[in-house]
Amino acid sequence: MAKIPEDIRPEWLNIARRLQSKARGNQPGILLLKIDILVDLEGNPIIWSKPDCILMEPTRMGEELRSLRT
Repeated sequence: MAKIPEDIRPEWLNIARRLQSKARGNQPGILLLKIDILVDLEGNPIIWSKPDCILMEPTRMGEELRSLRT
């Protein structure tokens, strides 16, 4: 079982999982994920929107951007 980084509070894990599920990596290009999160006074998430998953164009730029990560 992977250890959860100490800087990620448990209250945020469901949001991280939701975003990760939208970014599976099987798309032809680069995706832009957007989400709105309502937090309380302590900085804990209360509710959040369905993630928007936007395919960026031109799709060929995806390969160029991926090469920058390595």
